[in-house]
Amino acid sequence: MTPSNAAASLAALRQMRSEPELFERLHRHSRFFLTQAVEAGLDTGDSCDTPVIPCIVGDSIKTLKLSNALLARGINVNPILYPAVPEDQARLRFFVTSCHTEDQIRYTVKTTAEELALLEEGH
Repeated sequence: MTPSNAAASLAALRQMRSEPELFERLHRHSRFFLTQAVEAGLDTGDSCDTPVIPCIVGDSIKTLKLSNALLARGINVNPILYPAVPEDQARLRFFVTSCHTEDQIRYTVKTTAEELALLEEGH
């Protein structure tokens, strides 16, 4: 491990110990996002207890179009496309943080469901 990586790791460990509420908030936000996504009918696969939550679309072209549509509406989310995943597992990968708000999470899930529905209708 390089000295700079060791220093960064040590700083992260110190922050984790001094501010455990950040992790509690992160877990709360992750659970909230997942609950909202499932209720909105988004396919989150077997996601559980993680702040990295997929939205499985199952088609690389549609996934890329969805990512671009969301970016146009202020949501930056990474598309994961074939060959990184099997074509039927193409997905968006959402990264939830302790800095997100519940309103941002609600907006993201609602907008994702709306844009996905538009793509499935052929728009």
